[in-house]
Amino acid sequence: MKRVNCTHNQHAAQILEVFNDVILTSTALFDYQPRTPESMATWFKTKDAGRFPVIGVEGSGGDLLGFASYGTFRAWPAYKYSVEPTASSGGSPQTFSNFCMSKIRNSAVAQLQCSYTVVHEGANTP
Repeated sequence: MKRVNCTHNQHAAQILEVFNDVILTSTALFDYQPRTPESMATWFKTKDAGRFPVIGVEGSGGDLLGFASYGTFRAWPAYKYSVEPTASSGGSPQTFSNFCMSKIRNSAVAQLQCSYTVVHEGANTP
């Protein structure tokens, strides 16, 4: 396994697959419909504009095993220095946590917002 900086060209399809699986099987992303490939261009542009890194762990075959990032918690001015983490399964949770915390410590972020979503069977049905 190796740590990589994720890019749209290299990893968008694999991250989209994770997002859509989560959307279809839980309420964690607060979406009812799967995301489109086009939505990943916006997602990566938003990460780039906010200078929010996206890291991943690839297996020996180059497949993305997991990824992590963080981004704006809310778009309101009072949340300017707050971020919310994003992570997928695969790789080591400790690796992702350590990475995000090291990046946050070296930024202007003052608060890390963490929330947990309890998933109930059938809860993602509109």
